[in-house]
Amino acid sequence: MTVRGISDEVAELMLILVVLAVGGAFLSYYYVTLTQYEGSVGNGYEYLQYLVPMSAWSAGDQVYATFSTGPYGVRLLNVLVNSSPASCNVTVGGVAYKLPADLPAASMGYVSCRWSGPGLVTLVTGSGEVSVYAGP
Repeated sequence: MTVRGISDEVAELMLILVVLAVGGAFLSYYYVTLTQYEGSVGNGYEYLQYLVPMSAWSAGDQVYATFSTGPYGVRLLNVLVNSSPASCNVTVGGVAYKLPADLPAASMGYVSCRWSGPGLVTLVTGSGEVSVYAGP
């Protein structure tokens, strides 16, 4: 059994502290870099949210567009008719929503907008836009 001097124990403790400091610095750098990357790219989850227009038509002073939402739902921000904001009602699964709205997953719904005549109905979501023509 060997006797260790105080300087050996201090050196060992200093080595442990240096290893912990280097590891902590690496983890901090990794966290900051990852946070900046996510901030510049955006949350990948919102790109999995989508809706698919099914049909559209116009009747009287209204245009209608039906759609289905994807498996992660979708955030519907606005509805445009001929590139102009329109006063629209959004209904999904029998429930009325006010825009902007988080719509449920794997559901069917429709928008009805006050608009005279045919028009291009654009559904603006958090992940992009989809358009469908509403004719007579």
